[in-house]
Amino acid sequence: MTETERVLLERAAQRLRDQPGYLAHDLAVYEELTGQGAKERLRVGAEQLTYLALCRSPRRDRRFGPDVAGLAAYVAADAVALADLVRTADALTMLQGAPSNMHSRGLLAAARDAVEQAAAPELPPTGTEALPRWLQRAVEVFWSGVDPPSGFPRDLELAVLCSLPVALVEIEGLGVATISSWLAERHLPTLPSQPDRGLCGCLLAYAGVALIFVDRADTAVERRVNLAHEAGHLLLDYLLPRQEIMRRRPELLEVVDGDRAPTHAEQLEALIAHLPIGVHTHLMERSAPGHLQPDQVEVEERAQLVAWELLAPQAVVLARVEQEGATTAPALQALLEEEFGLSQDTASAYGRYLRRLRPPPGQSFLGRLGLVDRDETER
Repeated sequence: MTETERVLLERAAQRLRDQPGYLAHDLAVYEELTGQGAKERLRVGAEQLTYLALCRSPRRDRRFGPDVAGLAAYVAADAVALADLVRTADALTMLQGAPSNMHSRGLLAAARDAVEQAAAPELPPTGTEALPRWLQRAVEVFWSGVDPPSGFPRDLELAVLCSLPVALVEIEGLGVATISSWLAERHLPTLPSQPDRGLCGCLLAYAGVALIFVDRADTAVERRVNLAHEAGHLLLDYLLPRQEIMRRRPELLEVVDGDRAPTHAEQLEALIAHLPIGVHTHLMERSAPGHLQPDQVEVEERAQLVAWELLAPQAVVLARVEQEGATTAPALQALLEEEFGLSQDTASAYGRYLRRLRPPPGQSFLGRLGLVDRDETER
């Protein structure tokens, strides 16, 4: 490329910074709202960044993943970094335009304490090896934008970014206070006042976009598990109910996003669609670390089941149990940790859940494989 050509391309990219639909605009928004350089985030040279800026922005639908993959390959950029950059620009733009009192309406906030990782969901077994329909639906929607990896362990970072309208935020020492500080520094709506506590992960969703906060110090295993759990919250507690409202009563989105107060009739419609109108921060608040409120228990359990199904699908695990002859509880836990990349606490909780399956006629599937706790069979 000649110097003249380089200057002309840079000028063209500069003119596109104010044109939504081009990556030049996404790059400019990202730099303005985060204070970070796009070139450094993507780890590309100035020439590659100019080429990228001249491209059309990834489409915000099921084609987002393929678009990102093609653009990343074009300039030899990291696909995860590019996807996250675009999602971050989208999310922060929407959040900066939110009402200053958004903490009182329109915001979904969910988080998980460290002590909650070891809890096995107590939801009643389905009576069959088949997954409940709501869980099947959540998994189908997640993988609609990207193909599931062929092997295990599954690192979901790129899949989450491509399938869901969410950006990832790394924070050192993740907790209520550090998240509140991060939001305040960027002049974003803050969380309601609550005691500080350490968190494994946190989700904030508003107006169809979201942020997932993770701890920068997490190991690959911890990030895998925490990211999947928050993705479960985003699907079950926000995106799927929001899609239902868009399908049945799209005018209610103004209410859901906190732009206006609901009528009594609209409150009923939102209840039917399983998306409460108003504040959703009850999913994050705790009376003490790990102490869930009664209405939080099932919400957390359902998000946990989504996370497990994304990382270690039940059918795959059961097939591997039979194939490997992993017929003891320790063998099942080892399989979940070593092959599927789950943390020790998560593998233990998932193993306990699997051993509770009770398909008819009165014998558990794992029991047929010999994988039932001895004290349970004696009862």
